Amino acid sequence: MDPLGLFRDSKLVLPDENDRLIIESTRSLLGILQSSDIIRPGVRQLLADLSFDEVREISLLLINKVWRRRRNVMMLNRRLLGTVMRQMASRI
Repeated sequence: MDPLGLFRDSKLVLPDENDRLIIESTRSLLGILQSSDIIRPGVRQLLADLSFDEVREISLLLINKVWRRRRNVMMLNRRLLGTVMRQMASRI
């Protein structure tokens, strides 16, 4: 990522407190998955052995998925608001 080492001490590449909180949250979610019945025992062990970078990658995937769904919710809210406004206008 940084072959010349220009950003080696930069906040862009060093994990900070927010990164640690995200990793802890993702590990908590993975812990919930491990304790559920939907995960096979072999997969449970794989989840338990994930490295920091692997958990970080899973976090990014989850964040992107939630962000995409957030846009869907916003679009739904706009449509709902439009419908409510049209109904109010027709009743006035």
